[in-house]
Amino acid sequence: MFYVRLNKDGEVDRYPYTLTDLKYENKHISFPDVIDESVVDMFNVRPVTLTEPPEINHTQNLIRSAAPNKKGQWFETWTIQAATSDEIKERTEMKKNEVRERRTQLLIESDWTQGLDVPVDQKTWAEYRQDLRDVPLQEGFPWNVTWPEKP
Repeated sequence: MFYVRLNKDGEVDRYPYTLTDLKYENKHISFPDVIDESVVDMFNVRPVTLTEPPEINHTQNLIRSAAPNKKGQWFETWTIQAATSDEIKERTEMKKNEVRERRTQLLIESDWTQGLDVPVDQKTWAEYRQDLRDVPLQEGFPWNVTWPEKP
């Protein structure tokens, strides 16, 4: 379970926050085995109901926080912000590497089809392997890749 630690004005000081964080920051205090809501309340810490994050793409960053509803219960909130050009560039390079690694693995797995004495349609397999090599040339590479089907 996650918690939110509030400052003296009742605003979010830290989120996410855990009971381990609470114990670490208060080493001088002997906590009970079971820390209930009344205990965390003394430290201005509130339980937070988790929510599903929205889907984002490589051009966006997801900022996690917590906010109370009208009844004073705390819920996880999400804010989408634009990624910086450096973040987008780094993510794109990582995705390119990921796609190339998968392509290389598929080529390795089909190497056996290129032996002269292998009873397969070598032309079809050779075309498949060329399509794999051409993956980086696709219009949407690396974010929208259409993988060729194995013969």
